[in-house]
Order: sequence, then structure tokens, then C-alpha cells
Amino acid sequence: FESAASCLVYRQKRGKHYDQVMELNKGLGKAMNLTGQLTLDLMYNAAGDLVPIECNPRIHSAVCTLEGHEFLGAAMTDPEHAPASNAQIVTSNPDTFRYWVMDQLFLMAGFWKPKNCFK
Repeated sequence: FESAASCLVYRQKRGKHYDQVMELNKGLGKAMNLTGQLTLDLMYNAAGDLVPIECNPRIHSAVCTLEGHEFLGAAMTDPEHAPASNAQIVTSNPDTFRYWVMDQLFLMAGFWKPKNCFK
């Protein structure tokens, strides 16, 4: 997701970086034989590439963007679930835009600068 000052605004980015991050996640999971939930925090380096800076084995608040995915339940509860295709990998719908109302009310009230958040 694009960065937001409050970290509570979620819209999936598509394109080169999305594809690179997806491949990083697939490779990490395969190389380490990981199962379950994994959250990576990334930032841009001086060359403009996304690099991982933190890894958390927990659900991120952006899980709200996964609502309605056919395989979300299996991914979260079935220890034997393994996606057989890219379509079965639980990802956010690119048309989904989620934000937390109180966060946006505080933004509008001037508690912090909009930076790259929507006004």
C-alpha cells in the first residue's frame, strides 16, 4: 500500500513494485518453508526500489482489504492450505479502498499534516 502519515489508509499499488514484492513474498515463503500469516514492511531505497525493513508474524490492520476473497478462510484456518495457482493467493482487490474514519476525522481536524493522504 502507498504510505500514509497515519498508516491507516489502504489501497493496493499495482505495477513493477507490486510484482517484485509478490515475488519476494513467494520466494521467502518457499525458501523458509513458511505457513500462516506474514506481514512485511517495505520502504524505498535511494535507487527507488522497495526493500524489506521489518517482518511480523501477525495480522496487519490492512487485513480489512482481503474481505470477500474466496480463499481467505482457508488461508487463515486450514494448516494444509497451499495455493495451487496465483488466483488462490489471498491478495487485496486493487479496486478496494479502505480507511479508518476516526483517522480521517483527526486528519481533517488538523492533528497532523496530510502529506500524501487524501484530504
